[in-house]
Parts: sequence; C-alpha cells; structure tokens
Amino acid sequence: MLPIRQIKPKSARTKRILDNKGPQTNENSRTTLFLKYTTTSDILQLCMTDLFALKRPLAQKFNKKNPVRPFEDPASLEFFSDKNDASLMVYGSHSKKRPHALTLARFFGGKVLDMIELMIEPETMRTLAQFKNGKAAVGLKPLLSFSGSAFDDPSNAVYGLAKSILLEMFRGPDVKEVDVEGLQYMICFSVDEAESADAKPMIHLRTYLLRTKKAAGSTLPKVELEEMGPRIDFRVGRHKDSDSDMMKEAMRKPKGLPTERPKKNIDTDIIGDKVGRIHLGKQDLGALQTRKMKGLKRSRDVVGAEDVLGGAEEDGGAPLTVGKKLISNIFFYKTAYRCKSVLLVRWLRDLPRNYALNVCVLDRAWEDGTLRNLDNAGFDIVAPAEVKVEEPSDGGYGDSAEKFRVDPTTIEGFTFESPTRYLVLARPRPSTMADKVKESPEPEVKSHFPLFELPAEIWSKIARLAVTSDEPIRLCSYGCPKSRQHRIQGTPPAITQVCRIIREEILSTFYLANTFTSYDYGDEFADKRLVRWLRAYSQAYTHRALDVFVESHHSDAQEYFDQQLGKIGFAVKTENPGETKRLKTFRVVRVT
Repeated sequence: MLPIRQIKPKSARTKRILDNKGPQTNENSRTTLFLKYTTTSDILQLCMTDLFALKRPLAQKFNKKNPVRPFEDPASLEFFSDKNDASLMVYGSHSKKRPHALTLARFFGGKVLDMIELMIEPETMRTLAQFKNGKAAVGLKPLLSFSGSAFDDPSNAVYGLAKSILLEMFRGPDVKEVDVEGLQYMICFSVDEAESADAKPMIHLRTYLLRTKKAAGSTLPKVELEEMGPRIDFRVGRHKDSDSDMMKEAMRKPKGLPTERPKKNIDTDIIGDKVGRIHLGKQDLGALQTRKMKGLKRSRDVVGAEDVLGGAEEDGGAPLTVGKKLISNIFFYKTAYRCKSVLLVRWLRDLPRNYALNVCVLDRAWEDGTLRNLDNAGFDIVAPAEVKVEEPSDGGYGDSAEKFRVDPTTIEGFTFESPTRYLVLARPRPSTMADKVKESPEPEVKSHFPLFELPAEIWSKIARLAVTSDEPIRLCSYGCPKSRQHRIQGTPPAITQVCRIIREEILSTFYLANTFTSYDYGDEFADKRLVRWLRAYSQAYTHRALDVFVESHHSDAQEYFDQQLGKIGFAVKTENPGETKRLKTFRVVRVT
C-alpha cells in the first residue's frame, strides 16, 4: 500500500488539524483503534466488545472486515493509525492455525513500534454481562496490578513486552491528581510459573470492583474486591520487538518540558519513604551535660560569691551544680512581676543545697558593676540592691535555709527590663537605689511604646488585638511552664507579657475614644458585652466614662445593670421610664 500523500494546508482549520496530529511537547492521550480480520469468531467479538467498553472514551471501533496480516505487511495498520491519529491498535483474527487471536500493536511516528499476539482460551472466558453486579463508570483510570516473576524476567523478554503494551493500553489519560472517589475498579494481570524452560505460561486478566466498607475499631475503611468481568486467559503467540534506534527516539524527552530542580539531601529508600540528610556543625562535646558523681562535688565551705555570680574559671563560667531544693518565694516574685525583677534566679537555681545568699553578696556585685552589664554577665533576673534578705541563723547549713524571705514592699516601683526587649516602662528609679549606688548613671527616659515605630496599619492591628480581646492573654496564660518539683508557675510567654502591658497602658485611651457602642436591635448578648467592657475598664478609669448608652428590649435590663455594674462604680439611669413595652434606652453614668 502506498504511503499517505502529504497534504499542504489551504486553511487555518486544516493547519490546526495537521499540527494536532504532528509531534507535540505534551502529547494527547493515546487512542486505541479496534479492527478485525475477514474471519472472526464469536468469542473474539465478545472479547473485543468488552475491551472496547473498558477503553472508552479513548477508543474507536471499526466494524468492517480488513484483509490485513500484521506480521507480514503492517503498512495497512500504519495507514489506519495515521488516518485516525491512533497510537494503539487491537486487531482480531481467527483461523484454524491461530484461533481467537488478538494482536496488540504500538505505533510511533506513524510506524509500528512493537507488536504481540495473544490467543484467547474460550473455555475460561467470561464477559462483562455474565457478572450480574455493578460496573465502573466510563472514563475512569483503573488500578493496574502485574503479578508474576515472568513479567520482570530479563531472559524472557516476551512477557516484559506484554507488560509494557498492556500497561500502555489500560493506563488511561495522564492526570496530575486522582480523586479517591474515581478509584472504582482494578485490572489485574498475573502469570503462572513456567513448568519448563521452553514453556510459555498463560497470562490471566481479571477485573475487580473496589468496595469500601466500615472497619470495626478503625477510622480507615476496609477495601474488598468483587469481580465484575471480563475474565480472559491469554496464550502468548508471535511478537515483534521494537527497533533499538526507534525505541531510543521514542523514549527521548523533549527540551521544552519544564524540569524540576533536584532537591539536595533528600532521598527515597526502597520502601518509598522520604529520607532527609541534615548537616550539623562541629559540636563541642566538652560542654556535654554528664552525670555528676557525689565524690566530685565541691566542698560547701569553699563556695564564694564569685562562683555564684559568674562561675568558676575551671568550669568556663558555667553555673554550679543544681540543688534539690530551691526557695519558692524568689520564684513567686518572678511570676508575680512577669519580668526580670527578682533576685539572680538563674544562679540561685545553681547554688549548692542550703547555701544562703544574703544582701552583702548583692551589694558587692552591684558595686563591682556585675549587675549593671546584663549582656556581659548573662544574668536572667536582677533585683534592686535594697531588697532585704533574711540570713539564716545557722549560716545556711540547716533547715532554716528554707526560711529565706524577701520583703515585697521594697521592690515596688523600680525600673525593670521586659523579657521581650521591645519596650522599657519609664518608671522612675527609687531614690533609695540612687543613694545606694551613686556612681550608677540615671537611665534614659525612653518612649513608653517603641512599637509605635512600626507602620500605622500594623500597630493598629496589634493594639486592637490587645485591647478588644483577651483571648491571646488567656490562651498564653494556660501555656505557662510549671515546675512540678517546686510547685511554682514559671514566667508567662513573651506574647502574654506584651499584651498585658499594652492593654494596661492604652485601655483608658481606647475607651475614651469609644464611649458609645451600638448593637443591632434584638441582640440578646449586648448587655452582657457592655458589662464585660466596663469591668475590663476597671475602677481606675471610671472618671473617663462620661456617657455610655445601651438600648435593650428586656424589661429587667435596668435591674441587671444595677446588679452587675454597681460593684465597680457605675449606675444606670432610664432615659424613657414611661415606655415599658417598647425599646428602652439606659444611660450608664459613673458614681461620684
């Protein structure tokens, strides 16, 4: 048969059709063409009908007979492939020598790439109609399963060719993602073990529906298989391998495809798990915390103030060993002030047991300048020098060491540094501190809110979050670390402290600018929200609440407001006392 004449396009439509048939960077889905020989059997007709049903819509079937011999002259098949833009073909023929034969062929560039002949066993064949159950929807991608050592045996290439062609034929369209609901059926191909070296075992085709059922005691569903047909057993016949040059050209990837950049240090093992490799720097094993022996501990009578504050030189400035009992009162003030406002808690935690830290140690450290430079000394918490410490009567070597006390009245009103390092409250340093440490310079008065240097839109969101909602504060308070050993609560997170400080400073200004809040008619929670706002307003700023109005349709609203707001210095006056059934307007005023 003569080759197809090359048509020169005369219109844009014809050119688009020819370009669509030509080579492309991203090829369209493969179409399968079903043809039959001049003589076919009923078994062959039923088999081709069922395979056509599985291949739809990427399939095209011809009913006319074609006198074609694929293994002798494939030119006719190449003509049909080029004419119908089909790169896969199923050709059925029946003869006395080769009964019920199906020839599966692949094409590349309009030429036959490879072919294989499979002959059907009529005794074991069952069609789709013979299985009285549900069927999978049209156009879905199936799950493909190949079981049998012959498929992967390099010495028997015919089964590897059969696997490649069958996989290409039933794989369906190329998609990036598959919906789980679309996985409805599975096609299974299996090969028996060969009884001898020359024997060719049969290929069994089975098609199953996927049924998902609820599994007891598990959230994952239980998957069961139900055969839906067709059931076909093939005997392997003739085959034609592909040319090496043509196969190399067919496997070549075009240059226009986007290539994904390789990810470094990420591999996949043989199981399919993703494994990452992390590169760490050189670690100092000298600072590794090892188990401490009692015989290596220092004597109690050689511990000095320099060891407590900075650590001994042979230890590299590291803190001393941790004692089993700590003084919980020191940690209480750390929790109460939520900042660096109490004694040297970090170094106090590392004191030997029963060691008493007195006021002389604090005075000496302040005069030496150790407590002034926090960055160099590395202190976590600093207290003013006038903190009074009661020294145990026995020198700190008995049970009286637990009577360590701090006077809370002496640590109010001093300047402290926030753990967040974002803002410093401009509270004046007490005179007693300046008198005691005359050489220390007065701190510069900084802005209450360095956060105002942020853009206005970002600051407005931060302020609104801190003022109008207490959710961040409440949630972060629940996450405070606790010490089970000492039964104390640690410092709250930084976000909690920032929100509390911002809330305290700008709450009055916020309510001064938002003294009137209106709610829609019928809002049953409006009165409760007003009470909550006024409670958060606190008695310290009640003089700023001039006129706050609330409208309520409840008859007992005035009694409710009097009961809830009377405790915090507010009272309620009715604007329209004569109207009892209509909407009432109450005026919340402060009590002078």
